[in-house]
Amino acid sequence: MATLLSWITFSPALLLSAVPVQNSMFRCQSDYSYGPVAVSAKKGLAVDDTTYRWCSEDDSSFLASEYSQAKEAIPGNWPNAMEPVTSIRLFRAWDASWQDDRLQAYDNLKKFVASNGAKVLLGVSVTCSAEADALEWGWAKELLQLLGHDHVMGIAIGNEVELLFSKGEKLVPTGCVEGLWDNGGFWNRFTELVSEFDRLGFQDVPITTVFGGLALAGNDARGEEFFEQPGKALVNSFFLNATQRYGTRYAWTWNVYPYFDPFVKLDEGTTDRCEGARHNSLCWDVSCNAPASMAYYRKKMSRLTGRDDDIMWVGETGWNSLGAPNTEMKKCKNWGSMDSLDRYYANFLKWEVTVRGVRPPDHVFYFSIRDSLNFGGEEHFGLIEQCSLNHCKLHSSEFEVPEPVLPIIPGCYYQQPTEGSGACDGPWKFWKFDEYGLTLANSSSESEARCLERKVGHDGFCGTDTRWLFVAPLSPTTTSIATAQDTTTSGAAESTTTAEATTASSGGSSAEPSTSITTPETTTTSMGGSSAKASTSNAPAAASTTSMGGSGAEASTSTTLTKATTASSGGSSAEATTSTTQAEAATTSAGGYITEASTSITQADPATTGMGGPDAGASTSRATAKPTTSIIGSTSAEAWTTPNVTRPEIETDASAMFVPALALQLTTTALPWFALEAR
Repeated sequence: MATLLSWITFSPALLLSAVPVQNSMFRCQSDYSYGPVAVSAKKGLAVDDTTYRWCSEDDSSFLASEYSQAKEAIPGNWPNAMEPVTSIRLFRAWDASWQDDRLQAYDNLKKFVASNGAKVLLGVSVTCSAEADALEWGWAKELLQLLGHDHVMGIAIGNEVELLFSKGEKLVPTGCVEGLWDNGGFWNRFTELVSEFDRLGFQDVPITTVFGGLALAGNDARGEEFFEQPGKALVNSFFLNATQRYGTRYAWTWNVYPYFDPFVKLDEGTTDRCEGARHNSLCWDVSCNAPASMAYYRKKMSRLTGRDDDIMWVGETGWNSLGAPNTEMKKCKNWGSMDSLDRYYANFLKWEVTVRGVRPPDHVFYFSIRDSLNFGGEEHFGLIEQCSLNHCKLHSSEFEVPEPVLPIIPGCYYQQPTEGSGACDGPWKFWKFDEYGLTLANSSSESEARCLERKVGHDGFCGTDTRWLFVAPLSPTTTSIATAQDTTTSGAAESTTTAEATTASSGGSSAEPSTSITTPETTTTSMGGSSAKASTSNAPAAASTTSMGGSGAEASTSTTLTKATTASSGGSSAEATTSTTQAEAATTSAGGYITEASTSITQADPATTGMGGPDAGASTSRATAKPTTSIIGSTSAEAWTTPNVTRPEIETDASAMFVPALALQLTTTALPWFALEAR
């Protein structure tokens, strides 16, 4: 098996092309149907990191059918509509901090693309770490070759890099912004990756960079259509260089979020109502916020290039169903609500992709498939709440939501039956994955004890009473289903959580079911007083193989089995075998690489980000995991070590040198400037 997996790492395309394609893809269930998707060929879904990273677990070979749940990461059809999804935006091929099954995620993605005939806009991060960027680019090349030319819509190099300067010294090292922008580091990296992209056979595929609302802040007095401030970002210079070097191959990509618009106001004479702003922001007629913004973007593009038909993509647009942005709208409870999400999404599906007076965008991606964690904070832009749920987020109050499915993906989960003090999100009647717990130094997903310890702090801060569940890592040789009893808690000091684990060996024998009652003061014991907990072995396996992209590949090359003797009530014992394997990439030292800049990012002030989206380019991950300890481990900046990664040798082209906008304008034919219409 180890030999096979090593070969698979070298040749993932051969492995995944041999996997039978399932024509029946996952569809979330709901009694809301918004009919056919208008102009569906120009619309796609943005794949959040939660969906890509955690919803690809393959449980079919060792999970009983009655416990089966949504394991396909990407729905085959649009949620609440029967139209197939034919394009997706993927923010990155993989992240070094994700200690999960990369090949399983590739497999899931390949099945979706083949089944739906879909295309992928693949993102590549540009950060302050050349080593981390090189590692991610290696995975990107691996995935590009796996998908093939016909399924690649384009490559997006960098996401909202113009916001790096706003992250602060603690998150962005001294000199990083100057190196990327003023010294041309970003431009050099962009042209290097395009050259490699071309050598892989994608010469005719569009290239792009994703920008947010801040990029629009030009300076008319200096003739700069887009943001241009030395020491911060030289967006105008980048656009001039990119459009002159690559012509119409360069696609302009924008994140458009009326939800974050800092200029919308509360209803006149009120302190907490925003029906006027909602009316203009949730609709999709040509006069509404989103289409009007897109027309504004197109006009600024045309004034810079003199063309009115450049490729224009919208990389993200969406609405939050819970919470509020840091704008005046935080005072309006209806701004971030299920009703607002319902209206925004339903109107988006009906939108004919039209804007007023100019060419509309060529493609628009809706964010996102599932709720996810963004820089340590939960966001609720998803159309499905989490991996284990089969129903859509949008449904009527009469819709019979299935009973909460017991999760099988390893990690820490909780149920929150009440809203509590309002300091936290919720309520959650389903088992919600504790993504926030991953950001703590002692990750809640690292062990059962740390998971259950989270209850006291969570309930104290949120003013609620939750139930917690820990799902240990599984292996195909074992069936292990964790359940939770209806045990109430008597207070923060003596909170109890009850879990039942049924373990069956691959040979068909079973251990006596045991119920564990865990409090902060006690260990796990069975109802009969004897220990009935199966042990699990995490065996890190060092993998020295090299992936197609030249970076270290994660491959399971060995399996260590640990027998757990469980005492039954009759005194006899039954052996249950559980195991997990974890591969450690040889090129990533401690199992992965992450800089302090990518563990948490402070949201930029909406006044400076305009209608920029929630995904800022200063980070390469939305959630991090401690290497070699568990499938989903803790995030500790001190635990990470810099890998010894050799950056690939890339040809340099003297003609690709970044030229400041002023110098270009001196040698460029005058562009057709005209007055900007008031928004």
